[in-house]
Amino acid sequence: MIRKNFFCYLLIPLSVTACVQHLPREIVTSTVPNETSVAQTTADTAETPVAAEEYALPEGTLVWTDASVTRTLPAGATYADPWDYCQAVGTIDTPGPEYTGTNPPEVIKKEVLRALAISESDGTAHNVVWRCVDGQVFGCDSSMYSTCLTPMNLSTTPPEAAVNECAKAEMDNITLPGAVVGNDTPYEWTCQSGKPVITGQGVTVDEQGYNALIWYPVPRQ
Repeated sequence: MIRKNFFCYLLIPLSVTACVQHLPREIVTSTVPNETSVAQTTADTAETPVAAEEYALPEGTLVWTDASVTRTLPAGATYADPWDYCQAVGTIDTPGPEYTGTNPPEVIKKEVLRALAISESDGTAHNVVWRCVDGQVFGCDSSMYSTCLTPMNLSTTPPEAAVNECAKAEMDNITLPGAVVGNDTPYEWTCQSGKPVITGQGVTVDEQGYNALIWYPVPRQ
């Protein structure tokens, strides 16, 4: 009986040892932060730098030069061909009475719709406007872009609606939509520290002040 109990006592520690060896080991996390965690913490806690000037322009030169010259045409001169007219007048936003051809010319409309990947059958309801730029013909689909002939607003003073939006704490670091800043601004306005700041230029402005991204050059046909 003593021998039997002896073996039982001997087996108990052996069994416990075996069970402990098969228990899942606890993952110990070091309390000493590594370089990556320190860098991440520093980046997360660093304050966002604020521009020295409240409404500073973004770095780089804005696409904006003096408008091209509109030439005075000879008295009584008329032009039925849009390319001949543009060659003569140079630059003009809206064709004058000297142009006597169809308006808009079908060939210009066709080329603008093609540039926009719109089929002729789908483009019957589209209206195209055109103008002369440095003697070249340019067209824009005014049915698709209501701002074809809307000069871009180059003012760096934020709209009042943008100021009001950025005063809201939840708008911090939010880029404001066109519904707030207006569709005539080429700039991207972002709320920073409660104020609207120019953080980029999303629209290229041509020499006449229009959105260059929606105007297409039409070569002579």
